[in-house]
Amino acid sequence: KICDDAQRILLQNEAMGQLFHDRFRKQDSDFLHFLKLYAGSRNEEAVKSMIFDLHSFIQSLPDPFVWLEQKIEALSWDEPTFKKSLLFEEMHADVLEELESVESDCHKVMQIVSEWGLASLEKKARADLDMVERLRDGFIGDFDNGANLIGAMVFQRFAPSAEDKAGYAEIRDDITFLRNRAKDSLKKLTARYFSKPLGEYISEMNQTYPAASILKDLVLEFDEIYRQRKEKKALVDFSDIEHFALEILSDEAATSEYRSKFRYIFIDEYQDSNLVQEAIIAKIQRKDNVFMVGDVKQSIYKFRLAEPEIFLKKYE
Repeated sequence: KICDDAQRILLQNEAMGQLFHDRFRKQDSDFLHFLKLYAGSRNEEAVKSMIFDLHSFIQSLPDPFVWLEQKIEALSWDEPTFKKSLLFEEMHADVLEELESVESDCHKVMQIVSEWGLASLEKKARADLDMVERLRDGFIGDFDNGANLIGAMVFQRFAPSAEDKAGYAEIRDDITFLRNRAKDSLKKLTARYFSKPLGEYISEMNQTYPAASILKDLVLEFDEIYRQRKEKKALVDFSDIEHFALEILSDEAATSEYRSKFRYIFIDEYQDSNLVQEAIIAKIQRKDNVFMVGDVKQSIYKFRLAEPEIFLKKYE
């Protein structure tokens, strides 16, 4: 039978209760330390919510526990390993994209003051642009060098000479907007990536590894207890149906049958589909028979957040 929401909530609460009862009974030191770190002073609801939320999230992935294991292990990476990761590649690309935007704004400033013949400001605009270009080139070679260069950056004081004042008054608002936007972008980059050396970020990430490993074990144990309770009552929930379907389609004979069965596959509200559903469609689709309707930006964000490998493959 299909497990409705009321049954699912009841069984999950029972499974959570059993999980905590068993761990308390064993006086599990890792579990007790985890509670001390993350539970409230009055109850363990915060930790239960963490387990529920993480378990719910990974059910939307094709290989939930493989994915979880990989992401937890990534928290233990040293700096050389981290720099080879897709995450670092994404960070690097994000910084470069932002720096290109800053460079574009500085170039527009120089272009405008040049067109207006404001010689005193053109020199200042050129100096700002040169500074941003040095930052970009320095960052490409060394991530931490970008932090040093941003910290040393000082934009020119944009005060025109006496003969340029009248002309500058005409374009002051446009220039101010572009320069403020460039400065704000650099501030955001500093807050996001450069407030400390990359090694310190990685060290802080490494410190979360032991606790994350405990959380992973709790999620695995919760899933096993929940699964046993569903089996006892001969129930499957919606997530089970999705994963069973994907498991069936791991058989090439089944995949081939369904691939030839459907002439077209239409997907509405594509941004609301999850990665299990994406994997199912990928198994049965042919080269040019899938048509999707949905919010592109939401879809890109979904894949980029949960599974950047799929995002890159799909949208590169």
